[in-house]
Amino acid sequence: MGLTNKFNSYKYKYKSKSNFTKKNKLKIQSGGNNNYDEKYKNTPYIPKSNFINEMKSNFPKFLEKSKSNSLNISLSDLFIMNINIKNNKKISINKTLKQNPNMKLDDLIQNIYYTLSKSIFIDNNILTNEKFIISRIKDQIGIDVVRSNLYINGNLDNKQDYMTNSNDTKEKVDMADIYYEKLIQNFKSVNLPVNYNLINKICLLTTQNLSNFLSDTINMYINSLIKPEMALIYNVNKITKTLIISKTKIYFILTQKSDLLVTKNQEWQTDNICGNLYFKFKVDILNNTYIMKNLQLNLNTNYIPCSPPKKINEISDDDNNNESNNTNKNYINKDLIPLFVSVAGVTTSPFILGAL
Repeated sequence: MGLTNKFNSYKYKYKSKSNFTKKNKLKIQSGGNNNYDEKYKNTPYIPKSNFINEMKSNFPKFLEKSKSNSLNISLSDLFIMNINIKNNKKISINKTLKQNPNMKLDDLIQNIYYTLSKSIFIDNNILTNEKFIISRIKDQIGIDVVRSNLYINGNLDNKQDYMTNSNDTKEKVDMADIYYEKLIQNFKSVNLPVNYNLINKICLLTTQNLSNFLSDTINMYINSLIKPEMALIYNVNKITKTLIISKTKIYFILTQKSDLLVTKNQEWQTDNICGNLYFKFKVDILNNTYIMKNLQLNLNTNYIPCSPPKKINEISDDDNNNESNNTNKNYINKDLIPLFVSVAGVTTSPFILGAL
């Protein structure tokens, strides 16, 4: 059955990626005015921008290339993988991974949402319209903005600011509005013009989708190293997001730390913690680039039960020196992981982090 559009009057047209100039000043000045309160507050919608239009326009092309319900992007599609593993029973990785030049930041964000939030763009084989897309994105921003610690220019974002007396449906809209207004205020505080193209990207990066997507791609990479056994990112004990907004730079940094649960004879046992994982992912929004500042992976399956994993050494960042050591613990319910269930034949990582 071919794809149809819910509104025949709307025609999908491919729009080429925005060309970013070399001067940050020009990048910052392009895009919206401060009319959020008048046009978008208390509505189901986020501001329109070139990037949101591209997400909508490019989805049919993604759909044609992808397999249904599969994560078809590997870690090597995202980064230059200068890693050599000699012993898959004892793995120790501590690396900086540079961006794969074939994957632009815009492409990465789009692929994250196409993969993990496909229902935003297609419903029962029918392409959704623009209003539906931006309203669903706003809902997701509202839901996720308080789900982990967020630092904005060195200050911990106060979750109490998002507490409302609204009903469930309107609450998501209100919380997204509050976050947009905070970002607008931070742009103003450093004398930046309000640019909805940049602010929309920040909001899209803030949702759980980024953490889930990176976790899944890393998990699949680990599984490719240790097959036929499998690993699972488990007991995520730190997810911290840091946003730095200044006159000359806008950075978004995601830091995550977790344990690794590993199968024994291809069966899950919840006490078989054989490793740990830490990563710090940094996005340069103005230059449309990203980098894995640090990926640490320690895994030892030589001994059963496993020996204690090697200690993680969290790295500091010159642009992130105000990050607090406070952690936001998000534990996976162990009931989600079947005990002594064979995973033979399973080739992809379960999206358990989506439950966080």
